[in-house]
Amino acid sequence: MVDEETGQNFDYTSSIDDGTYNKVKLTYDNEDTGCRDVYIAQDSANMNRWGILQHFDTLSKGENGQAKADALLSLYNKKTRNLKITGAIGDNRVRAGSMVIVNLALGDVNIKNFMLVENAKHTYRENEHWMDLTLRGGEFIA
Repeated sequence: MVDEETGQNFDYTSSIDDGTYNKVKLTYDNEDTGCRDVYIAQDSANMNRWGILQHFDTLSKGENGQAKADALLSLYNKKTRNLKITGAIGDNRVRAGSMVIVNLALGDVNIKNFMLVENAKHTYRENEHWMDLTLRGGEFIA
């Protein structure tokens, strides 16, 4: 378990600058009708809060435009958060792909769940074992 007691330090960032969109616009050039079909999904509350952050893409034949727009909006309509733990007490069972319990208060969010280890660096010195971890889970992106 990673908490305030087991890790020496952590680096946490929260941003809407990269990979966050509150409006998704998809288009398809329909050759049958000669028109361009447009599919839009948006979150007005986050648009008022952050401004318009638009993701634009084109569709291939056979794709369901509105379903894809809705799915992309639910995926991208949130802050991206990065969490790196440095100097945690070492455990040989922790490696990339494993899950660890994280219980930390990070300011704008409290984490109390399992997170996936994206990257683990183990450091051994005499009788000491420390880990540096890059974690992903929920809204967190490594």
